[in-house]
Formats: sequence, structure tokens, C-alpha cells
Amino acid sequence: MGRSKGFESVLGGTQLAVSVLVGLYVGRRADARWNTDPWGLLAGGAVGLAVGMYTFLKPFLRDR
Repeated sequence: MGRSKGFESVLGGTQLAVSVLVGLYVGRRADARWNTDPWGLLAGGAVGLAVGMYTFLKPFLRDR
């Protein structure tokens, strides 16, 4: 039994949001530790977005 595309979209969207939030949190903590405002936040957000987009698009690209 496979998952529906709708379920995959909801799951992927949630993973995207969580990835971005985790990246922002880690970046903010790095800024606080090494006093690099706002570069850690920006880098963490970018990495979180990249990981989230990969996770979101992976099921759709697999079907090609």
C-alpha cells in the first residue's frame, strides 16, 4: 500500500518547515556562541532550506 501524493505533500511540507526552523535555531545558537550576528542565522536558515527542499522534492523526483 503506497502513500497518496497528497499525504506526501503534507509530510514534505512539514519536513520543510521543521528543517528551516531547526536551521534557524542552530544558526541563532552559533551566533550567540561566536558573536557572529547575523551570519550564523542566515547560514543556518539557508542550510535548513536546502535540506528541507531536498526532503520535500525527493519523493516527487523518485517517480520520474
